Amino acid sequence: MKTLLLHSRILSIIGILLISHYSVSAQTYDVDITVTDYQSDTLIVGYYFGDRQLVSDTLYSKNKKNFSWTGDQALHSGVYLLLTTPDKNFIQFFIDEPYPKFSIKTDSQLRSPIFKKSEDNQIFNDYVMFISDMNQKSEPLKQQLEQASEAENESLRQQLDEMDNQVKSKQLDYISKYPGSFTAKNIKASLPIDFPDPPSGLTDKELDVYRFENYRNHYFDHVDLSDTSLLYTPFLDTRINYYIDKLTVQLPDSINTSIDYLLGQMNPKSQMFRYYLSKMYNKYVQSKMVGMDAVVVHIADNYYAKGLAPWTDDDVLEKIVDNANKVRPSLIGATAVDIQLELQDGSPIKLSDIDADYTVLVFWAPDCGHCTKSMPAIIDFEKSYRDQNVKVMAICTKYQEKIPKCWAGVEEKEMTNLINAVDPLGKSRFKSHFDIRTTPKIFILDRNLKILLKGIGSDQLNDVMADIIAREAKL
Repeated sequence: MKTLLLHSRILSIIGILLISHYSVSAQTYDVDITVTDYQSDTLIVGYYFGDRQLVSDTLYSKNKKNFSWTGDQALHSGVYLLLTTPDKNFIQFFIDEPYPKFSIKTDSQLRSPIFKKSEDNQIFNDYVMFISDMNQKSEPLKQQLEQASEAENESLRQQLDEMDNQVKSKQLDYISKYPGSFTAKNIKASLPIDFPDPPSGLTDKELDVYRFENYRNHYFDHVDLSDTSLLYTPFLDTRINYYIDKLTVQLPDSINTSIDYLLGQMNPKSQMFRYYLSKMYNKYVQSKMVGMDAVVVHIADNYYAKGLAPWTDDDVLEKIVDNANKVRPSLIGATAVDIQLELQDGSPIKLSDIDADYTVLVFWAPDCGHCTKSMPAIIDFEKSYRDQNVKVMAICTKYQEKIPKCWAGVEEKEMTNLINAVDPLGKSRFKSHFDIRTTPKIFILDRNLKILLKGIGSDQLNDVMADIIAREAKL
């Protein structure tokens, strides 16, 4: 009897667990969409993701009017799109819970949509209609202003200012009434940035710097970068790109600081952090700007190597870290390794043996077509700067039995006035120290072997060296 009771209780518990499991897995989102006067049987539901618009679902309807968007996979919060085919008219709407249930009713042009059981969407739609109405009213006034007389200008500007004040008042009203809504988030992100008045007595240049710094420092005042749902909006990626590309000095140290600031505001376990860490790494890996490999190394060292990208496959992670290790010794600003090479007569020479204010290193190969094209400009450069204590060392990248081809190439390319050197056995490991994966590759070193510049073309050498010498003269 006791055994039967025990089995009965176990079966009851199993039944409860099954019911509980079913109730969780049975959760669905359900959005009913009605489109009047529609000639197609297809609607597209899309969403924003960073700088992209992706398809979430394709809906079909036999009567070309009633569509159902439903599923049991939790939806992410963010801005979604409803797109007609083939006209591609669209409206935006919000999802702020995993399993929403509401309805949308509109016409084939997607004008004046009506949302039921979704207050935030109706609020946002009302706001969009208000802004659209104000734009329609202001546009004729702006056109009149372009051709108006001075007497008419003041009246037109007053009307436009009044409309602008109405918009600002409406925006603040929405933010106050619906502080946690997606509508408020979007409105706040578009608000002008407020910062303190500048101190008196600044020159025009100082005032420009003050305004720029304040604008940059307050640029994200109205944007909560810890809110991952903003990744799924149309405005965040544009803002972040502008901050990195326009509000940040395009030097590695400044860019690294900005990247650290942005990622530091995000939850390291969030999709937003993952997206922007990957995006920034790929952006600077692919950058053609000189010196941006320092950004790549910074990201690799401070994020990937420290385990902050656990989604990365082991083999990919190994490549990222290995690439950083290869690039690091030859970053701009680093002190070059004082490698020892051989001259044609077999005598040794180190970089530090070169008595010059500036040394230009050119890594080349006799069978490299780009080297052949670049060498005349390098030879002309050496002639032009010979009297300014600038010397050029050409290092052939071949080893062992191919060394004779190096010396033959020196003659053929008329490189005899350069300091020509080789490393027959590869003892100096110059390819590792200078990250030589392709040729030609050019470095400019100062007297202390500090790497001033690298990765420039031979046709840029004259202008770059003139600029370096001019800047050094001012110090």
